[in-house]
Amino acid sequence: MTELTEELARGATVVTPNRRLARDLKRRFDANQIVARRAVWPTADILPWGAWLERTFGELTRLAPQQRLLSPAQELALWQQVIADSRYAHSLLDTAAAAAVALDAWQVQQGWRIDLAAWRAGLPEDGRAFVAWSARFRELCAAHTWLSGARLADAVAEGLRVDPAPAPAVLLLYGFDQLTLQESALLEACRGAGTRVEERHPDRPAGEVLRRAYVTSEEGLADVARQARRLLAAAPAARIGVVVPDLSRRRGEVMRVFDDALEPARVLPGNRTRSRPYNLSLGIPLSSYPLVHTALSILRLARGELSLPDIGALLRSPFLIAGEQEFTRRALLDAKLRRRGRLNVDLGLLRSEARGLNYDDPHACRILSARLDSWRPRAIEARAARHAPSGWSSVFLTLLSGLGWPGERTLDSEEYQTFQKWRELVSSLSALDPVLGSLRYDEALSWLARLSVDTPFQPESEEVPIQVLGVLEAAGIEFDRLFVTGLHDEVWPQPARPNPLLPVALQRSRNVPHASAQWELGFARRMMALWSGAASAIELSYPTRDGDRVLRPSPLLASVSEASEPVPVPPEDCADRSYAETIRIAVQRERLTDHAAPPLPPGHQASGGAAVLQNQAACPFRAFAIHRLGASALEEG
Repeated sequence: MTELTEELARGATVVTPNRRLARDLKRRFDANQIVARRAVWPTADILPWGAWLERTFGELTRLAPQQRLLSPAQELALWQQVIADSRYAHSLLDTAAAAAVALDAWQVQQGWRIDLAAWRAGLPEDGRAFVAWSARFRELCAAHTWLSGARLADAVAEGLRVDPAPAPAVLLLYGFDQLTLQESALLEACRGAGTRVEERHPDRPAGEVLRRAYVTSEEGLADVARQARRLLAAAPAARIGVVVPDLSRRRGEVMRVFDDALEPARVLPGNRTRSRPYNLSLGIPLSSYPLVHTALSILRLARGELSLPDIGALLRSPFLIAGEQEFTRRALLDAKLRRRGRLNVDLGLLRSEARGLNYDDPHACRILSARLDSWRPRAIEARAARHAPSGWSSVFLTLLSGLGWPGERTLDSEEYQTFQKWRELVSSLSALDPVLGSLRYDEALSWLARLSVDTPFQPESEEVPIQVLGVLEAAGIEFDRLFVTGLHDEVWPQPARPNPLLPVALQRSRNVPHASAQWELGFARRMMALWSGAASAIELSYPTRDGDRVLRPSPLLASVSEASEPVPVPPEDCADRSYAETIRIAVQRERLTDHAAPPLPPGHQASGGAAVLQNQAACPFRAFAIHRLGASALEEG
């Protein structure tokens, strides 16, 4: 890092493969300046690859001011439009999913210079469809002078050949695993413009690497979380990394286990104001946040009806008008609607049921009913309208405010950031104007929902000592201690996943990432070499069971020494016990023997027929709750 710091101080530009590594390098650069007792210093020019491309392209646009770079949302919309208008559309179940796969194939084709012309005769139907789609995509881009993001590197290279001025004097690539042919061509153009281009890699000496086995993946995560807590107690400034290869699938499990070990009080009301001591690199779709889910449910209700489960979730949401004032009444209204047995609830029925039969009706929700009365005409007007995407932005925000979204209580930090991100997303619909044209309500709402699903989001937090990362995000970052979990043979190396629209043999011949088992094996070995130098102590762990299935360690762990000390078992009075275990151990139990329920009143008989005997045999308390107390489950519709 010392040599890199000196280059940065002299004005070099450093490009990284991702934003997280760029932030880490900036942090380390600033820390070195502080250690050197400098009062001021120039900001380090460290950018992820995509940001550097866009910056350079912006400096070159004076050569072609009419050329317009498509945003990811615009490009995806254009691909979906191309596919929907093609002769192959009738055989597709989901044109949106096909557009995402086609966009990925287009990026691979441009990055690795894959020419399908020689393969045209032998292509399967999916391949021929992609050739037709990509030809039409090129035509539309040329007609409107649009630039695809996959062609941005080529456009920058062409611009630097004409005007080398925007090229940096020194360009250092740090932490890249593999450059595409397109990226290599751009670097050659930079060299032709007089830039000194070099690749740099982390050069920290290898630390002590050990492996450890756990019975289950969750047990391994829990032990890692406990070790992290002990390390922070001893050294609060320590930087701890936790790599989970299948983080996208296990994100919920990781948060639950780490909260239990590091922030157990978060489950209690009023304890969500403080940031977690760990950060997950992987965001979740914006649509998964309750605040946004409620917003989408309100907009779907404006179409005239909503499914019974969605109506129930909307009524119980705190982000609807008077959500806390009428919470109990709305729960009763939800139960009443379920008893009707309808699969969908239309807006008229919701209004009438919310109004109630009389003032004393426990199901009546007066505030909601009054707001629905004034909101319904706006919803009807919206359904009949037709606007450009930019016009729908204001309509959607008006409909949401009409039902009091985002609610009456003050939003916490995470909710407020989600609220701001949602408003940005709704406003970004205007970028689709040149691609989509005029839309009806259902079409515009479908696009908004699609964008919210495709937009990963994670609220920002303060700098925290524990970083939970995927494999790619961890590359090049340095820690004081590193844990890598879940390395069984079904996950590491990861299975190959070539793009289905391109010939697999051609992808393998170009050594396209993820196209073959050989590439995945080489990638896994390279990542393990990086892990060995990422910290002074590295622990690689794997589970031995998944339910009834027996798991084996990854074959790449064969040469790694087994940890000699056993997994510590926390004693009952130890702080390493989980929150639930601590409560269970500390509780004072009082044993009561209750042989009989209160007798039935004189002349009263329990109803239920043979079900009384069946429930009594299965569980006496169940029989008592159902046949004496009248307990019943909510109807599912």
